[in-house]
Amino acid sequence: MAIRYEFLCKNNRQKKVNVKRIERWGSEIVYEIKGSGVPLLLCHGLMGDGSFWDEIAFKLQQNFCLIIPDLRGHRHSPSSLPFTLWDLADDMIAILDAEKIKIAHAVGFSMGGMAALRMAIKYPSRVASLGLISTAACQESLKSQRRNIRLASLIRMTGPLRIFEAMAKKRMFSQTFLQSNPQEMEKIMKSMRRQRGPSVSHAITAVFCRDNIVPFLKNIALPTLILVGTHDKSTPPKWSAEMASHIPHHKFVQLDGAGHLAPTERPEEVTRHLLDFLFQT
Repeated sequence: MAIRYEFLCKNNRQKKVNVKRIERWGSEIVYEIKGSGVPLLLCHGLMGDGSFWDEIAFKLQQNFCLIIPDLRGHRHSPSSLPFTLWDLADDMIAILDAEKIKIAHAVGFSMGGMAALRMAIKYPSRVASLGLISTAACQESLKSQRRNIRLASLIRMTGPLRIFEAMAKKRMFSQTFLQSNPQEMEKIMKSMRRQRGPSVSHAITAVFCRDNIVPFLKNIALPTLILVGTHDKSTPPKWSAEMASHIPHHKFVQLDGAGHLAPTERPEEVTRHLLDFLFQT
């Protein structure tokens, strides 16, 4: 059952936001509802939260009813138990059920895109279209899995330490953005620092020990936007190209010079591509 309350969000302009929560496996999944119109689910990436979409959401909510969760293991949706990306897909369907929404567009960034893909595979009748930003369907290498399992274990005990921030910046941003936008980078780092170590360690394990779903992509019959920055080091363009080669009805966009956090580096371009795509579906 969803519980509703309202508050004034002081992000550039004051506006009413519906904040709701559902219970899943003894934990709460918190999400916001913004705007009105056709339902559009926005799923953030690893170590983020729903505020990741703020700048893009401000424009999208003029035409869509946005459903913006803090994904399981993040910020207001902590998890005491391990989970998988398939569980995140189930969480999103549970939110749609709570809102009595039969079908919605789904846009996901990085981990959120991985969850959205699994929604489309497991619940094809519930997803109208897919927007996949800086994400992947393939598995990580064994070396990457081992490295990130160790990282998850350390974060579980200590929380997200500043010692990891230099590494995160190199993986997430293009060099040009690193040099010219220190304030935007600091916002992302603050978001990371807000995470709870035990909860987000489960999310790290879910992402880096994910299964390979490439063989299932040919079954996705939905209109799909695949967007990636050419300088993305975390989910490189070749992974997006692989998805594009398997998903029948896709549009593949590369943002020249952008890094992994394309929605942060190029919010206006990403918003334009999303709106163009969504209005055509």
